[in-house]
Amino acid sequence: TLSHEAGAAQMEINFNHGHALDLADQAFLFKRTVRQAAINHHLHATFMAKPMQEQPGSAMHVHVSVKSKESGKNIFSNDDGSESDDFYHSVAGMQRYLSGAMALMAPYVNSYRRRTGTEDSPANLAWGMDNRTVGLRVPLGDPKNRRIENRIPGADANPYLAIAATLAAVWLGLQEKRRPTRPRKVSAGGVAADCEVCMRAGRRWICKKKIRAALLLFVVCGRHFDKQRRCSGMHSACWLCK
Repeated sequence: TLSHEAGAAQMEINFNHGHALDLADQAFLFKRTVRQAAINHHLHATFMAKPMQEQPGSAMHVHVSVKSKESGKNIFSNDDGSESDDFYHSVAGMQRYLSGAMALMAPYVNSYRRRTGTEDSPANLAWGMDNRTVGLRVPLGDPKNRRIENRIPGADANPYLAIAATLAAVWLGLQEKRRPTRPRKVSAGGVAADCEVCMRAGRRWICKKKIRAALLLFVVCGRHFDKQRRCSGMHSACWLCK
């Protein structure tokens, strides 16, 4: 679907759900196509996170759900329709590890100009049901379509890497059976850098608008993932390369 957003000449594009790699292909091809089509009409299309300082920034929200290989059902929901333990583990994994992947979700200096902490660009890793002020929103819907929306990546992020980072955080949460913080029921727009999520994660994080800090966290997180991979006996290469 396509609709006009709040910013000047800003459009929102929604892709149908599907396999992660297929969606990354579609997003990447779409961006290339739009740029070339604009050039053909003597225009310039941009996917910068914050192309105009006084206008809303542009994001690339990633909606994630996981299907069981055996049953084909959404592992985020129990048979009675309630949230499963796997759902909470996945939320917790994203809270714990996404800050270490900021270099993938916000790869440029301009990426951090988008992070105003407002409803349109949350700068936190709190989570909540249909709460647009948190970084991890759970949209309302029926149990079979339960999903987690990662609202952190900017439109300037590489879709392959942003999706891979999101799924890696989910996987680690499932492996470690982590538990998330309580869902945020009020606005998280004023959440500070030393908020409860940051303390639970044990690190400085997303609200610090410094790309060097993001790169440092990325290196630390990468080392942790590599250690987890060796301990679990995984034979695949680093998830960044897959």
